[in-house]
Amino acid sequence: MESLEQIKETVSAIDDKIPDVVRAALRLEHHYQTVKREHDDDIKSLAASLLRRPGEPGEEGDEDDEPGSPAPSQLQRRRWFSELRQRSLAEWEQGTWSPEREGGEDGRLPTAEDDLEGGEDGCDPTDCDGDLQALRIDWASCYVPLHDEDAHFGHGGAGVVGVADGVGGYRDDGVDAGEFSRGLMTSAFAQLVNAERAAPVCPYTLMKRAYKKTVASGAHGASTAIIVSLAGNVLKWAYIGDSVFALLRDGVIVERSQPQQMSFNCPFQLRRGGGQKISMANVGEVEVRHGDVVVVGTDGLFDNMFYHELEKVVQIGASQCFSAKNMADIIVGTVYEMSCCRVRDSPFAAQSWKHSRRHRGGKRDDITVIVAFIVSSDS
Repeated sequence: MESLEQIKETVSAIDDKIPDVVRAALRLEHHYQTVKREHDDDIKSLAASLLRRPGEPGEEGDEDDEPGSPAPSQLQRRRWFSELRQRSLAEWEQGTWSPEREGGEDGRLPTAEDDLEGGEDGCDPTDCDGDLQALRIDWASCYVPLHDEDAHFGHGGAGVVGVADGVGGYRDDGVDAGEFSRGLMTSAFAQLVNAERAAPVCPYTLMKRAYKKTVASGAHGASTAIIVSLAGNVLKWAYIGDSVFALLRDGVIVERSQPQQMSFNCPFQLRRGGGQKISMANVGEVEVRHGDVVVVGTDGLFDNMFYHELEKVVQIGASQCFSAKNMADIIVGTVYEMSCCRVRDSPFAAQSWKHSRRHRGGKRDDITVIVAFIVSSDS
């Protein structure tokens, strides 16, 4: 039987894989913040050329446009995401936020309860509609631990990947804060391995059953989690907390999840005898096509790298034909450098300032990234 391995990597092992062109594109001129690495004009020009896609030149008159910058429609999308994030934070402060906000015909995101179709468990985890032969995933992961509380899995045959992040607050009580996250991912993976037939997977039901098994095992701690599955040409997801994903097409984010938080730096979480109900997980789906890239990560990724920076890495990776493993390594390596920076603007630092906390630069944490290429099944 296949076993679930958490392959832990060191920063030094993946450091040399990060091209200078990536560092130049992200303006990372400090190597681990100790060695100054000035990028020459040739490297900067190459980075700019790789970030400009054919047919999308910068337009004059837009102050945000520079050579190699995204088209206006992409800039508008980023501004929309920024506005949505700020509105969510404001609603938290005012006590008016709820997990059912935004989206859908009735003005709310679909929750797991919307996805249930008869019976306590809803659809069978290996019995969702979809043509399994249409597309498949080519996936790889990179995990650099700090406290070793992240966990992840992937199953190419089933078209499913997932990550979980143990809540570090339990560390102060002498509890293994990664026990619950490892239990969730191990249980989910075991269900896929033991399935009698290969069929599209319902990520919410898979997560729910993994949660029940983890609770029954007596695991301590708490965890965020996300599971993403491919069903034909449809990408499905279920997540709770701030382990989230982004879907990129032609190097641009076209879909991404919104972190669930009770308050600043306090995400929704699953645990035994408390936390949020599994039915509060956000679920959804979107059509995908050959060439799309899915990036799934714990908050070690998204607390340190802005979404437009992730776009740049994926754009360069696609232009240089990076493998999924190479791209995962490069993302983690650059995120690690960003987490070490004490003066750099970062998503976490921006949130900290808005909550009157003295914090600048990155946030050191476990970093887990899964990169999944959506490819034709016959490729």
